[in-house]
Amino acid sequence: MMSRTVFLGVVAALLSLVSPLGTSSARPEPFISPEQIDSYFENRSPQFVGTGLSFVLYGLAYNLDPRLIVAIAGAETTFATNLGCNTEFNAWSWFWAKEDADGVLCTNKTKYPTDEDERLCKCHNSHFSSFDAAIHTVTRGLRRKYLSDPENPQTSIGAIGKTYCDFAKDPEGCTNWIGGVTKVYKDPNLGGGGDPDNIGFRPARKLFDMESPVDDWLATGFWHIVQMPQNIHVIPEIFQPGSPSSLVTLAGDDEAGGFTYRQGALPPAYSKTRAWWYGEDSTGTFIGSDFSSIVQTPKNGGISVMPNSGELITPLINLGGFSRAYLAFQTWWEIESVDADAFDILSEAIKIEVSTGSSFQEVGVLNPLIDVDGPPDIPYVSGAYDFEPFTTTKPLAPYWKAAVVDLTPFLHAGKVIQIRFRFDTGDDLYNGFRGWLIDDIAVFGVP
Repeated sequence: MMSRTVFLGVVAALLSLVSPLGTSSARPEPFISPEQIDSYFENRSPQFVGTGLSFVLYGLAYNLDPRLIVAIAGAETTFATNLGCNTEFNAWSWFWAKEDADGVLCTNKTKYPTDEDERLCKCHNSHFSSFDAAIHTVTRGLRRKYLSDPENPQTSIGAIGKTYCDFAKDPEGCTNWIGGVTKVYKDPNLGGGGDPDNIGFRPARKLFDMESPVDDWLATGFWHIVQMPQNIHVIPEIFQPGSPSSLVTLAGDDEAGGFTYRQGALPPAYSKTRAWWYGEDSTGTFIGSDFSSIVQTPKNGGISVMPNSGELITPLINLGGFSRAYLAFQTWWEIESVDADAFDILSEAIKIEVSTGSSFQEVGVLNPLIDVDGPPDIPYVSGAYDFEPFTTTKPLAPYWKAAVVDLTPFLHAGKVIQIRFRFDTGDDLYNGFRGWLIDDIAVFGVP
């Protein structure tokens, strides 16, 4: 197998002192550490031990106290010890599935005539690939569909509970649910207990939301700020729905996490109107605008004239005075699937790295850990595999997803960091996909 794929890297470099992290305008929420969450689970749910970091990192990414996610798992499935109709990792009864394994809608009254039949259909088919994927989905969903609902923001446990457990259908059961969630949320054994009137989770932070000027960023290659990315489409010469001459095969329209994703278009920015993108407006991809100068064949994935790469580097971020630090950013990407697992990680990886001084240290990868060995025209994408497995015949739509990194182990090396995001195709093959978008980069510091 050829040694090449797209390389996406994130690097933090420790440099000279600059101004410290800012603080959020709201009063600080009581912080809870990953170790405190794991300790809470030790005698309650052994299968949850080791997930504490996921709860904390996604809580930071979506500004939602992780105690609430823990408490809902307690109310729904006794911390995953009593799953009922739920699948293995769905400890929250988070019914995202719309259809069964045969493709029949759960709302089909012929097959599922009663409300209970419909509920069981959604329950049995709402799979997650891991506890990490489930924690991420539930945290994101609560933030976007409940707390940030523009028409009916639900910012307390009581308000959330009336929707989550359907108060109109079962007022007594819902009242018990709210009481049970509140009890766990306030439990002193759970990191000292949370504040029911303040369920956000924002310690000191530095946020780059891309709406402000970016003159102090460094961007090379195809990296650039894109305004209203959803207005950019892959050109017909590369992809046209239903056309046998398309170079790539892309998923149809989809909805997830409060976003609508259109076939062949970039997604909306994660927040507001702007995001960083590695790609070119002229093609809607990272293939290069001169791709038509060489012979292309249907479903070849798109061949570039030459490889391309680029780096995106943040301004300096001061972490002085903190005992813990975390990086979170929103990411959306679509790359090739032929060698997406990166057999040679130096040239075939989506990597997150941290630099201490002049050397870089890897802290995570976004590639699959095993070879998916997809065909040239089917992409490998962000987010979708939390719900469905990759297949070589059905492309899935990429979703915005939080990427999170614990920077605490690197605090001893210095006080100031820079984050570098790197995209490298590695060669000229299978480059007719939509590339990489990044939004809402945040670094959090905890005293």
